[in-house]
Amino acid sequence: LGDVYKRQGLWNLKGHVNDLTFNAGSQTLASVSFVGPGTTSAGGTWTLTNDLNVSGTLSVQKGSLVTDDYSINSAVFDISTTETKALSLGSSDISIGTMWDANDVSGLTFTSGTSEISFNGTNAVSFNGGGLTYNDVRFETPSNMAASINDANTFNNLLFGEGLTVTLESGVTQTMTQLDATASCNNNVTINSSTAGTSATLSQSSGTVDANFINLEGFGPVSYTHLTLP
Repeated sequence: LGDVYKRQGLWNLKGHVNDLTFNAGSQTLASVSFVGPGTTSAGGTWTLTNDLNVSGTLSVQKGSLVTDDYSINSAVFDISTTETKALSLGSSDISIGTMWDANDVSGLTFTSGTSEISFNGTNAVSFNGGGLTYNDVRFETPSNMAASINDANTFNNLLFGEGLTVTLESGVTQTMTQLDATASCNNNVTINSSTAGTSATLSQSSGTVDANFINLEGFGPVSYTHLTLP
């Protein structure tokens, strides 16, 4: 019904029917790939029954992954293939170490649910959103973090913590229901565009932008309804 292959720390999960479950227990796995076999209707639907911890890359290459509200911790979360696949995040907390990669979403059905994707730490991180619609995405660091956000994405809440320097892809718009960029006098949030002379846009159509101690560097117009400063 389901095949699990482990080779040099890489776990490949291939399902021949739907309604398969995966439970890694308390183990931290090196790398995990959900590999199909093909269209979601032909099998390969995996549902988590426990939290999943991956020290390397977690990828959904084919088939479906349903997180069923469990938490995921992974250095890289990769859903960038042209194969038919589906990812349903439910209310899961997804903690990413270095990269969320949805660079190619041509074969993807994506359901963000009420999930939160968070980047925490001091590593340089990348969010390649693929132009998808997300619930909450958070960037926080205990000291300093450099982050990049690419593609024209839509967010429910987009949260920037103090000490963050975020580079937005120029020429595209990040659209959110709520922007929260709360920093401090000694540890600002810095926002800039990826190409000098070309603006990047943060757009919130209504409500109040919660922001203080932010630097807009090399940045074109910021689209907002109301900007709240200390």
